[in-house]
Amino acid sequence: MKIWTAWMVMLAGVLLMGCLTDDGDDDDLAPGEGYEIGDTLPTCTLTNQDGGTTSTHDAEGDRILLTVGAGWCEPCADSAADAEALYAEMSDLFSFTMYETLIQDAAYTDDVSAEELQAWKDDHGLTTLDVWTDGAETCIDPFSTGNLPVFVIVDETLVIQDLIANGYNATVEGQVKDALEGL
Repeated sequence: MKIWTAWMVMLAGVLLMGCLTDDGDDDDLAPGEGYEIGDTLPTCTLTNQDGGTTSTHDAEGDRILLTVGAGWCEPCADSAADAEALYAEMSDLFSFTMYETLIQDAAYTDDVSAEELQAWKDDHGLTTLDVWTDGAETCIDPFSTGNLPVFVIVDETLVIQDLIANGYNATVEGQVKDALEGL
């Protein structure tokens, strides 16, 4: 009985030490590791339909909406068709950056071409917004929950404040607006 008790005390000590030494801080995750509310948005290079590049951290100081979609996704197309109006409305209220991104093209290819990005932009009437990709799902795909589009709400300090992945409809659009206004 004493040996069993000693083992239990030792196991409890090991578990307690593990809890005390894990600070739970995963803000320094690298692209591709998966992100959650409270994590810092990773530094990722995005490329647009014209071959231009930007870093996700270039928008530090602004509220950020990162919309993650795919060329084959009908709700993503519906969201993209409303993106210009959403961008204009939110930009009138506060400093705001919006990244309309595609993680796959219509053929489920991970490496989205400039032509596919331009077609998405043209097909959905995006005039002031560019369409971006990270090249091969190394940065923005971890936000995907299997239910596209995913709306990632990021505050001015680059901390992820909300992940909305309920498809796309008027209710979801309202949730996105409320989340951005609430920052």
